[in-house]
Amino acid sequence: MGVVVVGLVGRLRTGTGSWVGRSTGPSRQVAQQVVDRAGGGCEICGVAEAQQIHHRTPRGMGGSRDPAINMPANLIHICAGCHVRVESKRVQAEGNGHLVRRSQGPSEAPILRRGVWVLLDDEGGWMSCPGSS
Repeated sequence: MGVVVVGLVGRLRTGTGSWVGRSTGPSRQVAQQVVDRAGGGCEICGVAEAQQIHHRTPRGMGGSRDPAINMPANLIHICAGCHVRVESKRVQAEGNGHLVRRSQGPSEAPILRRGVWVLLDDEGGWMSCPGSS
């Protein structure tokens, strides 16, 4: 399965007054790791086909220069319906680890993935949380 990275492009004004864009999304390699981890299914519900890559710690307006923002532990491959729910029910999403505050590293923040609490790593993998069932 190929990966199409559809990241937002931040627009910056140069000293000459012209606009240039910069990619604010993950590299193709990182996006592929996230897609491979998901195996085609949504990493939240596990039912629908995954279509979008979601940042657990949001990039912010205009993107972020923090490289951790686009690492696999901060990214999940999810369906459009779950993405809408995460963005519209942010308190619930935070409680489920689908959103992570900047003060907490995504690789240390448990996430409810397909009904099981796990930790995501920056190599594109995951492991069960100690004490979870």
